[in-house]
Amino acid sequence: MSVQLFLIDRPTWVNPAPLLASNREQEWSFKLLNQNDALVDDLIGVTDCSLTFNVNAEVRGGGSLTYLGSEIDWHRHRIQPWMTVRASGQEQSWPLGVFIPSRPRDQYGDAQEPVTLDLYDKSKILGEIEADTGYSLPTGAVVTDRVRDVLNHNRIRPLAVTDSPATARTSRGWEWGTSIKTVINEMLDTVNYFSLYVDPYGVYRADPYTRPQDRSPAWHFLDDAQSIYSPTFTRERDEHGVPNKVVLVSAVEADVRPLIARAQITDPKHPMFWANIGQHRSYRRDNVATTNQATLDAMATRILEEKQRVNSTYQIEHLPIPININDAVHFTRAAHGIDALTTVQSMELSMSSALCRTTLREVTAA
Repeated sequence: MSVQLFLIDRPTWVNPAPLLASNREQEWSFKLLNQNDALVDDLIGVTDCSLTFNVNAEVRGGGSLTYLGSEIDWHRHRIQPWMTVRASGQEQSWPLGVFIPSRPRDQYGDAQEPVTLDLYDKSKILGEIEADTGYSLPTGAVVTDRVRDVLNHNRIRPLAVTDSPATARTSRGWEWGTSIKTVINEMLDTVNYFSLYVDPYGVYRADPYTRPQDRSPAWHFLDDAQSIYSPTFTRERDEHGVPNKVVLVSAVEADVRPLIARAQITDPKHPMFWANIGQHRSYRRDNVATTNQATLDAMATRILEEKQRVNSTYQIEHLPIPININDAVHFTRAAHGIDALTTVQSMELSMSSALCRTTLREVTAA
């Protein structure tokens, strides 16, 4: 049986340089879980596996797995890949996610044929459940309480929802047939939370949005003797249409006056400052559901910063380390004058490659 306390308490990773940044052996292993994410047994017989994670994808994690072994009823199980690194007599292991397997095809031959499975992050479940009744977020309701109620009603667990005292400023409703994912994430938007996600232990999490500058860095990609990334990498920039001002207007009802939040680049040294590009580029959104002025102000700042970050990304290859999408990491390349705070946008890992491929999105302060 899995220990629930271990599932809920997410570890904070720091650079264990002597182990992860040295000559190493690395190994994949797999756990077979039941539908409640409890351990059934080690999954022996996996011959290949590749995983992809993308913060912008509808289902953020997925991949494929090739298995050659005894017959398993995949509909009744889940799979948790693990990465283990050994060096200097030490060992560190971490999970890569909990996945729902799907067997889309069968192969037949004289000998036993391998089974190829598609893997899906548990967030796929949220998009497949349609509301069996209408849901509402009444004026004055505690938003995180309503989020927890909807998830519990649909038996989505295990859960780790960070409580907030914020209450809905205006009422909102969702009709029968709306996906639970839409209901939950639109509720979370109201209090400026991250979208609901599933961590590597299979826990559904709802956390307050934290600016990248305020997140504890999960790793520092150095270019010294402890470097774990390839010196060959690419950087892409796209500044077309990037706004330097954001205006949000809240939703209103009855005689309540709308709240208005503005965020703009005020540093004259910023490359997107209006005088440097010769124009104001505004982004406006009306009828925004929120709880109060402070939350709306934070939402405007978040949108401005996110839209600024689209203009610079790094694609690097490196040895696997325990980082996840949306983590803040530093990336340093002194030879090219790069010392950037970034967030992890996507990752690709494969048993057939010693390196994984990661896209880092540069953080640009507004």
